[in-house]
Amino acid sequence: MSYIEFNYPLHFYLVYVIFSFLVSIEMLYFGYLFYFVSKKHEIPRLKILSMGFLALGASLFVRNIGNIYFAVYGSAETPVSMLGCTINFLPVCTAVLVFTTFLWYISLYIYARLQRNNILVRVDYPAIGFGILGSILALLPQNMWLRTDIPRLQKPTPWNPNPTIHIESIIRLMTSILLIAISFLTVLSYYLLYRSKIRGADVDAVTVHRHEYMLLGILLMVFAVVPITIRDVAAVSGEEIVAPALISLVLSSFFQFFSAFFLYTGILAPDWIVRRWTRK
Repeated sequence: MSYIEFNYPLHFYLVYVIFSFLVSIEMLYFGYLFYFVSKKHEIPRLKILSMGFLALGASLFVRNIGNIYFAVYGSAETPVSMLGCTINFLPVCTAVLVFTTFLWYISLYIYARLQRNNILVRVDYPAIGFGILGSILALLPQNMWLRTDIPRLQKPTPWNPNPTIHIESIIRLMTSILLIAISFLTVLSYYLLYRSKIRGADVDAVTVHRHEYMLLGILLMVFAVVPITIRDVAAVSGEEIVAPALISLVLSSFFQFFSAFFLYTGILAPDWIVRRWTRK
């Protein structure tokens, strides 16, 4: 297998690693807060959301340890021996991160639907199924997202009218498409909730602001994952649209950081920001 070699500026890479650790700690902290509030006020749907944050935060934290191994070893293979077997640590951590990203979106989708209807309806199950299918595909050995030797799907040409279809490319492409699909379905789910809330007769400024922050937080996470998935959707033409450059990883962490902050503000609405909203 071929993997990405480490050729990033060390100081800039250090900024990325620090930023990634901040994002993972933020996700874990907010997951804990959501769990605490759900237990204190007996809100089961908030507990579902907390599990999504905790899973994503934990995988981000472990993946960032893989980033440190990446810099030390100089290759994304980052071999680590555990329980008598050796794994390529960073690619496995990246696959687990994609897996938990699907779970995070599923938890947000379910939270938004339960907020609106109190129950899941028939139309929700296909959307949740897309997320579950994507999470399973993310963990397949053929779907190590840091591998560079994945054979690409090629367009037919006059001299090659029937190009070979590679299972690795199909799996990679399906995972990317499903990640984009579940992200936009989650945005749509929360947008519908937002519309229903602002149309209520007893709507107040705090409620409107809470849901605006939630919607913005979900959109920011979409901005964090779409540039990465575009690279693999481009497999249908056998071209790389977005290179795995360090700047794209930094931007992804940037969007993740503020996504979690806006979601935390929208869901829990700390007293200091509620006072700010009510003063306006």
